[in-house]
Amino acid sequence: MSTKKLVRVSLLALIGFLLMFSIEFPLPFFPPYLKYDPSEVPGLIAAFAWGPWTGVLVEFLKTFLFFVSGKSTAGIIGVGAAFIAGGSFVLVAGSIYERMKTKTGAVVSLLAGSLAMTLVMTVANYFVLLPLWGVPSNEVLPLITSAIIPFNLVKALFSSLATFVIYKRVHYWLEVPVARLAKHKEKEQEL
Repeated sequence: MSTKKLVRVSLLALIGFLLMFSIEFPLPFFPPYLKYDPSEVPGLIAAFAWGPWTGVLVEFLKTFLFFVSGKSTAGIIGVGAAFIAGGSFVLVAGSIYERMKTKTGAVVSLLAGSLAMTLVMTVANYFVLLPLWGVPSNEVLPLITSAIIPFNLVKALFSSLATFVIYKRVHYWLEVPVARLAKHKEKEQEL
């Protein structure tokens, strides 16, 4: 990884951390402990620009910074959940976008990433996260169906919309390799 790319990846991780640190709020109709923050957007941008594993790296660095900042009221479980959610989202979305670099590909990748994150968080909450929080086993499934699944779908929708709008405006700053941009322009013209 070049120094320039390393700096840009670090900056995206820092932006993700700052978004997570400063813009975190509960959504109406959901329990107050389920909070939305747009911190997956920098990870998605990194995944679209340089591939899915770079996006996962941004997600890891962001959640690590959030944990060591002391702001995480949910502790290691909450930070772990944030990494699992963001990591699964950017890994799937970035993997699909890597193969389909068009507007349609971006939409498909963001939808698939949203569904993957929701599925992964459903399984993680059912088997690991909610039991670690001490939620009684008879309350786990109702909580997942009434709050966890809808919340993750709404969260992914907001982050997907923000990424779709922002990526086009910042990908030149990221200096996506010229060969990739040329292929991207050719595919856009095909649409």
